[in-house]
Amino acid sequence: MTFRSKISGFIDTYFEVFSISLTLAVLFSVVFIPAVYVIYSSFFKKILSYGQTEEFFIGLSNYFRLFSDPYFWKFLSQNLIYTMGSLVVSFFLAFACALALNKITSFKGFFRGIIILPWVFPPVVAALLWRWLFNDSYGLINALLRPVTSPVLWLGNVKIAMFSVIITDAWTRIPFMMIFLLAGLQTIPNDLYEAAEMDGANIFTCFRYITLPLLKSTIVLLLLITSIFIFRTYVIIGGLTKGGPAQATETLTTYIFRLTMEYWDIGYGSALSTFVLIFILALGFLYLRIFYKGEGF
Repeated sequence: MTFRSKISGFIDTYFEVFSISLTLAVLFSVVFIPAVYVIYSSFFKKILSYGQTEEFFIGLSNYFRLFSDPYFWKFLSQNLIYTMGSLVVSFFLAFACALALNKITSFKGFFRGIIILPWVFPPVVAALLWRWLFNDSYGLINALLRPVTSPVLWLGNVKIAMFSVIITDAWTRIPFMMIFLLAGLQTIPNDLYEAAEMDGANIFTCFRYITLPLLKSTIVLLLLITSIFIFRTYVIIGGLTKGGPAQATETLTTYIFRLTMEYWDIGYGSALSTFVLIFILALGFLYLRIFYKGEGF
C-alpha cells in the first residue's frame, strides 16, 4: 500500500468525524460558552468602573426585578406585536409569491431574482434603505404621496412607527420564506392536482385539501425559524428608530442592548437575555405541540 493510498484511506475513515468535531467545537465556543456566561452573569450585580469589574452575588434578585419591571412587560408586548406583525405579513406575501412562481412558466428566473433581491442586502443596509424611503422630508414614499397628502412621519409618529418597522422587517424576510415554501410546493406531485381536477375540484379546494396538508411540516418549521429570528432581531429597529419615538418601537432586544451597552447593567441585562432564551425555547415547543398534537408528538 502506497503512502498516497494510506492518506486517502485515513481521510475517508476520519473526515466525517473531523468535520463534525470541528463544527461542534465552533458551536461550543461561539454559542454554548457565551450562553453559559450570560446565565452565570444573571445571578450577579456587576459594576464596571475605570476598566475594572466588581461582582456581587445576588441570587435571583435580577429575575425578581425583571417581573416587577413595568418596562419589561411593555417591551415584551411590543416585541410580540412586532414578531406577529412581521411574521404574518411576510408569510402571506411569501406564500403568494411562491404559489405564483410555482405556476408561471415564462420569465420564472427573472421574477425569482426580483423577489430574492431583498435577501442581497444585509439587515443594516436594508434598515438604512428603508429609513431613506420613510424620511418625511426627502423620502421616496412621501414623494409619491405628496399629491394626495401632507408628509407622513413614518418613523416619528408614535401611532405608525411600529407599522413602519414591521413592514421593513417583513420585506427582509420574504425571500427566505418564499424559497422555503417554493421548495415545498415543488415536492407535491402534479398527479394529485390533475386527479382532483378530474373529480371536479376547483383551485381553492385543491389548495385546502392538497397543498396545505402536504406543506404542513414545511410551514411549521418555517414559522418556527422565522418567528425566532424576528423575536430576537435588533438591527432593523436599531437602524430605523433605535426604539423610538417615545419607546414606541422598543423591544426586549433593544432594551437589553440599552441596559448592557449604555447603562452597563450587565447583571439585569443578562437576566433579560436568559428570559429571551427560555421564551424562544418555549415558543418552539409550543409550535411543535400545536401542529403535531394529532401525530403523537
